[in-house]
Amino acid sequence: GLPLRKSDWDEYLQWAVDTFKLATAGVRDETQTHSHFCYSDFGDIFPSIKRLDADVISIEFSKSDMKLLHTFKQYGYS
Repeated sequence: GLPLRKSDWDEYLQWAVDTFKLATAGVRDETQTHSHFCYSDFGDIFPSIKRLDADVISIEFSKSDMKLLHTFKQYGYS
């Protein structure tokens, strides 16, 4: 999860994206990279999720009354 202090989020999210990209940098072009997220306020972290540049993003939001779909639409997904 994210650090408790919101003032620490930007640095943490930068680190998380950088380490994901480093870990996946050496894969072949035909290899799919996947990420998975559960129960979060995605509006706050969606720009970082996009920066992961993962081929597949799995998100668990069954208890959100589908509210997350609005966030996806805001960031250009349909």
